[in-house]
Amino acid sequence: MHLIDKIARRSGEEDEGARIHAEESRRRYGRIGPDKRWIFDIIRVDLVSRGIIRCTRWADKDRNQSRMYKLTAEWRDRPRRQYPTPIERETPRRPDTRETPPWARYCVEIATFDLAGMLREIMTFAGVSADKALELSAALNFNAIADEIERVAGSAAAVAATEHMAQVWRWRIDGQCKIGRDPNGERLHTPVTNLGGVWRAHLGFRGVDGLVCIDARNSQMPLVASRAVADLGNAADESTRDFVSVCAAGGFYEETYRECNGRPFADEGEREAWKSQIMKDWFYCSATHQARTAAGRVLAKRWPQIHAWLLAYKRAHGVTALPCAMQKWEASLWIDQLVPALAARSIPVLTVHDSVLVPADREAEVMELIKSIYATAEIRADFKPERLSTEHTPKRARLLRKALGYNERKDCRPLARDSGRFERRDD
Repeated sequence: MHLIDKIARRSGEEDEGARIHAEESRRRYGRIGPDKRWIFDIIRVDLVSRGIIRCTRWADKDRNQSRMYKLTAEWRDRPRRQYPTPIERETPRRPDTRETPPWARYCVEIATFDLAGMLREIMTFAGVSADKALELSAALNFNAIADEIERVAGSAAAVAATEHMAQVWRWRIDGQCKIGRDPNGERLHTPVTNLGGVWRAHLGFRGVDGLVCIDARNSQMPLVASRAVADLGNAADESTRDFVSVCAAGGFYEETYRECNGRPFADEGEREAWKSQIMKDWFYCSATHQARTAAGRVLAKRWPQIHAWLLAYKRAHGVTALPCAMQKWEASLWIDQLVPALAARSIPVLTVHDSVLVPADREAEVMELIKSIYATAEIRADFKPERLSTEHTPKRARLLRKALGYNERKDCRPLARDSGRFERRDD
């Protein structure tokens, strides 16, 4: 209730001028809703007048229900805006940010994406019949697909699927393609980097039989180890050399989890959760937080010199200095050095920060290039090639459940242990 309404109610009288003023104030500036969020009535009225939304349920004080609005069918099915030259559109670049390699931009332009295959996979996973999924994916009717998923698996599944479909739709159908470098870490951001990892199996190039993803294991930790060794020099002790060996073998997350919990990972989901947890408690945090966390205290005993070096670096340069420096170093290796080398060999490539997607038949050649770049920079690291495939496996089912919000949905459960379909809860 508006403040003026409260004052009028307390005084036991309803001043006409105060009421008119309150209505005008709400019309111009909005009001606070029951969920403590600001509601702008004037925007709602404008959307209704433009035919963008319509009221589907009127307010009923006896039932304690408010009005409900939905997008109109005319607005949802309107002709989509087309961008004539989407690849040339680029985010503003700061003077001190490196330029995007032309080959990386060109490869995004020539990349293909099996949108119909992605839509079929989403609908089949949600429980839509194979024939219906084939029909809707062929028609590329975005709204019909969302309505069918909502009918079969519920609104939560439809919302999660819509978020992923809309991102690809804007790129492949509407032609929206923004390419640019992050000014802080100088990473290259494209529609491919913004694409969910599970959907990259639908990417490809014309005339190329399958892609392979070459990924640096543990990503930034080998860079951190190399920087620590360079700063410590001859003062590096045995614990530092052990840290370098662990990072070079790609076992940082496994080793730290075993050190802190006394056992290895039970499953891949536990590993994914630990990756964010250990980086939050040890790397992407202040020196005070690092020293106080349980993981920080345990790792201070395992790698005391590295722990002390991290604390000193954060106190001298700030919390974000080292992560940004590592991202810039990583970008210089994968974007500024590897991409031009691949361009010289006419190898198409799609970059995703610390990994690249390249034709499967050029895997050995690309692996040799990236290893030589790391060796020249005196960085010991391990690389993991993985063939991209849409074949149904337990790992892919887990990624699909995560991408479509299964873990956050309480109204759905799997039909079987290894099944990706959803069953509505009635209890």
